[in-house]
Amino acid sequence: MDDSRREALESAVVADVQALSAESDQIGRAFAGVHDMSANDFRALTHIMVAENAGTPLTAGELKTRMGLSGAAITYLVERMIESGHLRREPHPDDRRKVILRYADHGMHVAR
Repeated sequence: MDDSRREALESAVVADVQALSAESDQIGRAFAGVHDMSANDFRALTHIMVAENAGTPLTAGELKTRMGLSGAAITYLVERMIESGHLRREPHPDDRRKVILRYADHGMHVAR
């Protein structure tokens, strides 16, 4: 493959990824609005779902890192989502000092 063809393909892939990202953000906001959630709540649920499906559930600290939020902001978000029934805390199976985040019944219903 010549360099100009490769550059054209790379540019097309980049443009498609950017368009997908923009659409994904819009879909996430619409979904969050329908379910009376903030965009960050939806992002948190998505991160938790992806990690749980991969078999590596997240701690609040790991969620903080993935979302790029401060410690105070993630604490507020997690507490709010626990109160609303979207999340629950569970002891970490390997380290009793840690707590992992899981979907609560309502959060699982919203995710489905």
